[in-house]
Amino acid sequence: MTGWEKESVDLINDGLFQITDPGPLHAPIHKFSIRRDETLALILETEAAPDAKSSAAQHPSGTVRLNTEKVELVNIAKIKATLTGVQTYSVTTSHDGPRRSALKELARVHRTNVTLTDPKSAAYTIEWLENLPASPFLWPDTINTVKETTITRRIALTDGGITLSGSDKREGFDNAAAALNIANQLLYVCALTPSDAEAGIKPGCIIYTGTPDELARKRIRTALSFALGVYLVELGHTVYDEKWDIVLSASHSAYSLGRKAFDLAPMPLAPLGKRFQYEIGRPELTRMVSALVENYDALDLGNLSWAYWHACAATVHIAPAHFGAAIEALQRAYIKKSPDAITSTILVAAKWED
Repeated sequence: MTGWEKESVDLINDGLFQITDPGPLHAPIHKFSIRRDETLALILETEAAPDAKSSAAQHPSGTVRLNTEKVELVNIAKIKATLTGVQTYSVTTSHDGPRRSALKELARVHRTNVTLTDPKSAAYTIEWLENLPASPFLWPDTINTVKETTITRRIALTDGGITLSGSDKREGFDNAAAALNIANQLLYVCALTPSDAEAGIKPGCIIYTGTPDELARKRIRTALSFALGVYLVELGHTVYDEKWDIVLSASHSAYSLGRKAFDLAPMPLAPLGKRFQYEIGRPELTRMVSALVENYDALDLGNLSWAYWHACAATVHIAPAHFGAAIEALQRAYIKKSPDAITSTILVAAKWED
């Protein structure tokens, strides 16, 4: 696997890391692994001795708090990794024969961070997404994928010997991308197939030239969700240098509206093409996303997005109330931004008094 093919959760699993600070976990820890579960949450699984102890503070059931617990790791190359928002939810003791038993702990992790090299060398950023469908959209740009495998076999080289070599090359094209320039930021929206990402339901990504910060990416991601009419689920991001070697990687426990996001049909706010349904024209998509990004703060699109997509995923008996709240929030934000654009009273105060 190359570092830009998919989300880099396995950097920790395959990087020969050891836990140096177990945080709230039972320790000492013999082995561990991290993965995503069916809800796209990051799950840390550890194994320790049956008498391992935890230093985690005990909170009464139902306590609402901000979880700042963290686990720190380091590998043989002195590369550091941090897991934050670590919350244990299962502790069991397993027995493998009469002489061996182990304590197994499962914990949910909010975020992982791994820094491999100097962040100053960063040149590109890939934001990993779920629920970015290739179909039914008609995308304006193509993705050309070339996969080549080379096999070499050397026989009896000490006596002159022989070398056999061969290769298998496969090439494919998909119309599943859009190159955009939003707020002077060049980016490429790509809907991947599960085979491209090696996992996922409707995997995708946004490739940025440069390293926009998380707020800038959130603005663009939120605007793109509204424009395409799909709830884009953020998995994390990976930063690369000029040679496409990984500089740093961050993954999140994703939120997918309780997996209901994958069942929602695409509902663009307005046509994005001139001829066909679900056609995406680059000028039309650029114009809509740019307008939403420009008015992100004025229309409070961060909170509006939360309200709107939960309304879309709500059950039929309560959905009208959710949509009504979203519409009222948008109205309030728009009237505040443009107070003279809409008449919000039947009579002004002076005429009412007359």
